[in-house]
Amino acid sequence: MNKKTIIYPILTFISFASVYFLLSLKVTGTSSEEVLWKEEQVQRKVIVIDPGHGGNDPGSIGQKGTREKDITLKTAKNIQKRLEEEGMTVILTRPDDTFVSLKDRVAIAENKSADLFLSIHYDGFTTNDAKGVTTYYYKGEQALAETIHENLFKHIQAKNRGVKFGDYYVLRENQKPSILLELGYITNQEDEERMNSQEFQTNVTSGVVSGIIEYFKS
Repeated sequence: MNKKTIIYPILTFISFASVYFLLSLKVTGTSSEEVLWKEEQVQRKVIVIDPGHGGNDPGSIGQKGTREKDITLKTAKNIQKRLEEEGMTVILTRPDDTFVSLKDRVAIAENKSADLFLSIHYDGFTTNDAKGVTTYYYKGEQALAETIHENLFKHIQAKNRGVKFGDYYVLRENQKPSILLELGYITNQEDEERMNSQEFQTNVTSGVVSGIIEYFKS
């Protein structure tokens, strides 16, 4: 057999293999750069977390004495800590047990150029049979609400009341992307016990943080 007949296919194969290898490196490099860029963008985000009620406004009160204003602040601070660990800037509308008007809460999001406004609440009802977790959004923020709600339920076990439209002042008057979480019914004994557990607080934090990161990376 002619040597050229053998060598030519080998050289052709080597050439194609080399080109494929170089292209693979280029694609991989680009992918890594995109991931790094997205991570950097997430770290630059400013999040305003709004613990509902406060001061002379206790919010809903449970059968065992849980006050909404206390548990919302606890949850907000847990989420704040985790988001800051991810490199984000986090501002609370109230860092302690003080009253802040709805107008001022919205103004904080505007003044701080927030990339996301997250209002934390725990529900209440006239009877003790209502229970579960709901995520509310106003116009244009359904995708944000669904992303965080879906991630939340990857981490918690509770009745899923879904994602719903909510005509709340802190959503309606907000120019920044915003949602409101109702993380259980204080007036329901099962929900009240759950929300006071460290496990639930940890899982809520994990779900909300992973949802925020997914939203910003998408």
